[in-house]
Amino acid sequence: MQHYLDGLTNKQSQEYMDKGAEVFAKAPHLPDGFREFLATIAPWFTVLGAFFAALATISNIGAVFGGSAMMRMYAYYATAPTLYFLVMAIVQAITAVLLFSAFKPLQDRAFTGWAYLFWNMVLSTIGGLLPVLFGYGVSFVGSVIGLIIGFYILYEIRPLYSAQKKTITNSDKSA
Repeated sequence: MQHYLDGLTNKQSQEYMDKGAEVFAKAPHLPDGFREFLATIAPWFTVLGAFFAALATISNIGAVFGGSAMMRMYAYYATAPTLYFLVMAIVQAITAVLLFSAFKPLQDRAFTGWAYLFWNMVLSTIGGLLPVLFGYGVSFVGSVIGLIIGFYILYEIRPLYSAQKKTITNSDKSA
């Protein structure tokens, strides 16, 4: 598992993340105290998000194998193809792993924690587009607005992690 997470913080990935910083560079900045507050609570909200992503994974797996009484109450999803729930289960499982993995680095203000949040946002973009691709009435505009706000906040707190910007190596894992 760590091998896959290492790929999210390598030099090529960091160069990709740097491109996003250019997009938000001219945007108005949040006050320093608020950015510090966001960085302080980020690990705890990340664990909460990971917990809910894990529950969503279990729910989507349940839907793959026949659904549940709760899902049947909502006829809207009664006709959803099994593939939709399978893909959502995979996206939610990866989200849970990324968020659980981000907890300790975020507490330590390590860049790897921020990088895991970045890739979680990318994955959230995919997860937000899936209902649209499967023909459900989810607002694409709402997903885009949420995406912009999420990346804006993420890039606002990035400088609080930049001092420890590095790539995880095998020697770091043994420490």
